[in-house]
Amino acid sequence: LWATQVGDHRFDDRLPIVTLESQQKQLQAREAFLKRLQQIDRAKLARSDQINYDIFSRLTRQMIDEDGFQSYLMPISGHSGFHVRFPELKHRARLKTLQDFENYITRLRGFNQYTSEHIELMRTGMARRMVLPGIVFNDYQKAIQAHIVSDPEKSLLYAPFQKLPETLSQVEQDGLRESARLAIRNSVVPGYVKFLEFMEKEYVP
Repeated sequence: LWATQVGDHRFDDRLPIVTLESQQKQLQAREAFLKRLQQIDRAKLARSDQINYDIFSRLTRQMIDEDGFQSYLMPISGHSGFHVRFPELKHRARLKTLQDFENYITRLRGFNQYTSEHIELMRTGMARRMVLPGIVFNDYQKAIQAHIVSDPEKSLLYAPFQKLPETLSQVEQDGLRESARLAIRNSVVPGYVKFLEFMEKEYVP
């Protein structure tokens, strides 16, 4: 998602993997980056590169320290989290070509699994007594219920398909719209339904 946002489109059809195993791999990668950085002689760098060196070192150390506190077991707050950021995808994704729209739909199809992985992180946090104060979750339902729709075309995530580029043929446009409706109906909506149930029955109590 970050790659897409900064213009690296190699992963436009993927969502992050947020399992416990992936969190550990991410920590190991950060530690490896820091070790590589320490092998560079800072004194031999130009002043501007020394500043970049220091910033990168500090940010990486901070992320490693944060991983040590297992903050990833509390991936949401009362007003933010994957469930709030995901609908913003339509603003961040590149949507110009047929492939761009197909990539976007692939991400819609992956939302249900993406939700399941976040729920497992939060369940692990619950087991370790790592949860946020309940008071921060006042009105949390609204951010979830807004995406539980009976008509896929009413979903905010369907918005890019309301008016597709004229460079796409009518057959391509029809195919994309049908695929988007199916992805929203079979993945996005079930994901939000599942997450709302988890929050209501397990996490908030």
